Amino acid sequence: MQALFELDSIPRGMELFSASNEDQWSLIQRVIDDCSYYILCGRYGSTNEQGMGFTEMEYCYAIESGKPVIAFLHKHPKIIPSGKPEQDAEGKAKQRENSY
Repeated sequence: MQALFELDSIPRGMELFSASNEDQWSLIQRVIDDCSYYILCGRYGSTNEQGMGFTEMEYCYAIESGKPVIAFLHKHPKIIPSGKPEQDAEGKAKQRENSY
């Protein structure tokens, strides 16, 4: 986040979204549409009713809409501090099967 601020960029992530009457997916699409880049980091995230993760949906939407994508991959994912990596067993499995 600090590196983005130093580049005069404003990061926006789902964890920063406020409550809204707009449905979650419409809000996410609007945010992606308004961004210069889509940045992908580590976690598979929460899933929708069909079992697809919002991170995967966001990534696919960004690609389909021609948005430039930047991925941050940890060189040694097994040493990521506790609480930071994907916690959910289903999320871990989906993260492994979806090599983005």
